[in-house]
Amino acid sequence: MSIHLYDIGSLAYLGLPEEEATKKLKADGWQVRVICRDGKIMDIEPGLRGDRVNIEIDKDSIVFEISVG
Repeated sequence: MSIHLYDIGSLAYLGLPEEEATKKLKADGWQVRVICRDGKIMDIEPGLRGDRVNIEIDKDSIVFEISVG
């Protein structure tokens, strides 16, 4: 089963500050993992999960990318 970004309502989280987006995602039942912050790739545990989203944060702490995994 494939989960698409539209299925999680990703547009509702894009453009939000990291803290706010994380709180909302967790309230919606998602595990949250930051994979990139201000252009720096984070050390992350490998593996895909259907209950987790990966978020990327810009230099202003705004979510600009989100994916399931």
